[in-house]
Amino acid sequence: EQTMVHAVGGARVYGDFLPMADELHVTLVRGLYKGDTAFNLLANLNPERWQVESSFALTEQAEVLRFVRCDS
Repeated sequence: EQTMVHAVGGARVYGDFLPMADELHVTLVRGLYKGDTAFNLLANLNPERWQVESSFALTEQAEVLRFVRCDS
């Protein structure tokens, strides 16, 4: 039996859980924002391990991407 776990972070939580994930649901919001920490998920995803399974636009600046791991 599989258990679904949702990791809602900050940057450290995402970084810790990424190696264990089989699927990612990502909301990508385009723009520059002030903050004390950033986690650029797309820069941290190896394209040989992850592929976009589906996507849809929320607004002109935001879209939802569903990634699945290719090597699982």
